[in-house]
Amino acid sequence: MTSIMSPPAPTTATRPLVSSAPTGHRVASRRSVPERTSSLTTDKEFSPFRLDTTNQCLWRRRDSGDEERILLQPKSYAVLRCLVERAGRLVTEDELLEAVWPDVCVQPQAVKSHLFDVRRVLGDSPKKPVFIETLP
Repeated sequence: MTSIMSPPAPTTATRPLVSSAPTGHRVASRRSVPERTSSLTTDKEFSPFRLDTTNQCLWRRRDSGDEERILLQPKSYAVLRCLVERAGRLVTEDELLEAVWPDVCVQPQAVKSHLFDVRRVLGDSPKKPVFIETLP
């Protein structure tokens, strides 16, 4: 059975910033980012990304400090959100299926396809994972 290690918990440590979206992904840019009040937001941050759970989108902070919106398919967003909400612990394939596709029978390839999409957007590699690690 394949298990998935979710992205690391938010941290103050810095990681190299990705300056552009992966090939084939549309990106919307936002010049200024309003200050967020932590008590009012449910955003999940994992540098250089911010998962906006209110608007259901992903943002990447650029070197300039601006944020760019990365457009994800709805199911790919749901997979990413499931993993981010369970950061730092093992997430089984069954748990992921129940969270993203409740009461629906899906092929294992659908899960793999959306994980591939999420990895591509994050600039993550299955061979050298930074955010998502798949275990046998």
